[in-house]
Amino acid sequence: MTIRMAHHDGIDLAYETIGPAGGEPLLLIAGISQMLTWPDDFCAALAARGFLVARFDNRDTGLSTHLHDAGRPNKLDLLLRPACAAAYQLTDLADDAVAVLDAIGWSSAHVVGETFGGMIAQSMAFRSQDRVRSLTSIASTPSSRIGRPSLATLVRILRTGRSIDSAEDYAQHVRISTRSSDPRPIRRTRR
Repeated sequence: MTIRMAHHDGIDLAYETIGPAGGEPLLLIAGISQMLTWPDDFCAALAARGFLVARFDNRDTGLSTHLHDAGRPNKLDLLLRPACAAAYQLTDLADDAVAVLDAIGWSSAHVVGETFGGMIAQSMAFRSQDRVRSLTSIASTPSSRIGRPSLATLVRILRTGRSIDSAEDYAQHVRISTRSSDPRPIRRTRR
């Protein structure tokens, strides 16, 4: 597998293809992560079923362009107005995916996205309908507003005064928040 580069609006997007040259085009879009989210064995299994699989690193991940100059968004803006705080939008990421299709030479492909990649895939299907043969969205949502934390949860997050950068930090924060907001003990129920 050879890493190649697609280009879109000043962004370099690392991608690779797996499978037979004449295979049915299948684009895999990862969430906010790199192409390796899609394991080699999974891609090989798809290729064995006749697909030519493409996977790529979204911008700010893996070998693709990282936008360091954009800086980190303000925590409050990110929570209350995510679209205003971000250096780029979901539509930019969907256009990046189309640029990968262009670089490979595909007029269209089956598109599979997981988590945030599912949202990118949905946006791609909406914006570039003629480029998407079929759409599969895994563990995703049709809207960024679905699943947003409540105002009370946002306030608790902001009161921590620090970033939550790992699963351990989050677990500790949840334990502290739960204890401080509801002092009643958790009771087990019989089944």
